[in-house]
Amino acid sequence: MNKQEAIDLLGGSPKKAAEAMGYTSAHAVYMWPDKLSTSVANQVRGVVSQMAARQPELKDRVAA
Repeated sequence: MNKQEAIDLLGGSPKKAAEAMGYTSAHAVYMWPDKLSTSVANQVRGVVSQMAARQPELKDRVAA
């Protein structure tokens, strides 16, 4: 997964992605490499799955 895909899945902006991931600053998202490590990609998928459980309209994002 690349950084932009993760940002898109997590709300579309680095600020929203940071909030979704539980970071206190969007700077953490800006520091992600362009190609995310497996660990970070799995964390993103987990957060997106949790988001989809609360918001059914997001289920298509998890399947992608």
